[in-house]
Amino acid sequence: MREPAVGIDLGTTFSVVAYVDPDGKPRTVANAEGDLTTPSVVLVDEETIIVGKEAVKAATIEPDLVADFAKRDMGNELYHRTVSGNQYPPQVLMSFVLEKLKRDAERVIGPFSKAVVTVPAFFNDTRRKATLEAAALANIEVLELINEPTAAALVQGIRSGFLSTTGQADKEETVMVYDLGGGTFDVTIMKITGDHFRTITSDGEMLLGGGDWDQRIVEWIAERFREQNRGLDPLADARGRSRLKKEAEDAKRTLSTMSKARIMVEHAGSSVSAVLQRTEFEEMTADLLDRTQRAMERAKRAAAVKLNYPNPAAVPWSEIITRILLVGGSTRMPAVSQMIKQETGIEPDQSLSADEAVAHGAAIYASLLQQGNKTRYVENVSTHSIGILAKDSEGIKRNQIVIPRNSSLPAEFTRRFRMPASGNVVMTVLEGEAANPSHCTVLHKHPVTPRQKISDRSPVAVTLGLTPDGCVRGEVHFLESNERISLFKKKKSV
Repeated sequence: MREPAVGIDLGTTFSVVAYVDPDGKPRTVANAEGDLTTPSVVLVDEETIIVGKEAVKAATIEPDLVADFAKRDMGNELYHRTVSGNQYPPQVLMSFVLEKLKRDAERVIGPFSKAVVTVPAFFNDTRRKATLEAAALANIEVLELINEPTAAALVQGIRSGFLSTTGQADKEETVMVYDLGGGTFDVTIMKITGDHFRTITSDGEMLLGGGDWDQRIVEWIAERFREQNRGLDPLADARGRSRLKKEAEDAKRTLSTMSKARIMVEHAGSSVSAVLQRTEFEEMTADLLDRTQRAMERAKRAAAVKLNYPNPAAVPWSEIITRILLVGGSTRMPAVSQMIKQETGIEPDQSLSADEAVAHGAAIYASLLQQGNKTRYVENVSTHSIGILAKDSEGIKRNQIVIPRNSSLPAEFTRRFRMPASGNVVMTVLEGEAANPSHCTVLHKHPVTPRQKISDRSPVAVTLGLTPDGCVRGEVHFLESNERISLFKKKKSV
């Protein structure tokens, strides 16, 4: 019996598991608590690991034992603070979330070992590899990492009728997916032709999401508390911060359907109750929304360039985009759809659950992979340029780009450089668009020493590639001796 086709949306604030039922329809799997979404929150208490709703409840009482928003730290060596007195790599914390998702799902759909896991389109190499490691720690084999916007386009296309249940489009569509989750933001433009999904361009910010809107409410109510209580600060301790954060999340949800929300805060025997108007909330967060609008504009211009429009800056949205899809729980804020319609003239498609769409798309893609429809079905692009730290013609060390941003995946490019006679050099792989290496992210450092002696300024060919998952690989080829050295070696599991 074949394993169920499983898709996992491993989110910053909530995670979701879905599978494709015998009728070919994607279904969300409820967790052990009966909920369709599981908070990506982990409680570590001595030998006990608790994930989800109970961990969220504990955060207001024992915040030092709880980790949330760990997805934002993926790719970093450690989570940004201690949890229960210990430091954990973020992929370990996210593996605890995956273990619960798998355990709960297997109670409903039976055992499985493989899944398609989604990541933000703007996730870089280190974050993607950390996601793969988290899955491995949870005993899940990742069939493929798929970008969240692509997964959303797949499932929303089928539900909206412009795609068949096999993922084929009756007519060509160019879709923009605006994905504002709890902790990350992506905007992706893709062209859908038949059964081919080709990403044209992606933009966004890794550290922008609904949590930033929540934080503005936290700061707003905390300031009112300080004004009425002679500077007493409800954010002075971890418990106070955790309680206010929960109040802010609830207020934001209320303001998505109501024109005002009442917020109550208690601290050190004092309390303050205040009413936040939606208009005031939108004013205090306007700069955050503006950041998403600027990312939309950058994506549109990049798409116009790739589609060979003669004047990319002046191309109207309607000439490029046929449909706009909203994904992520934070797109429920009315200001989001209002801004998008005002900027583009196109009414955003909000036909599906913002929480479940990504997992459903991942499950559909898992089903397609099981059926052997893997080759070139989904074509993504590199969201960042990848280069090598090397001297330019003036002898200054620069980021020498090897793989340009928005290159179609899988990608492989080669550039030639010169090596010193000693042949001893640390090959530094950089991620970013800037020539100045200090403005880029160091992905990898690898000492490169040929076994055979080489002449001064010996030519070498550096080949860098990106897998369909967006993970970097590469090698150095010493042309004189025909020796090849791999730049990336598999890391040991944590």
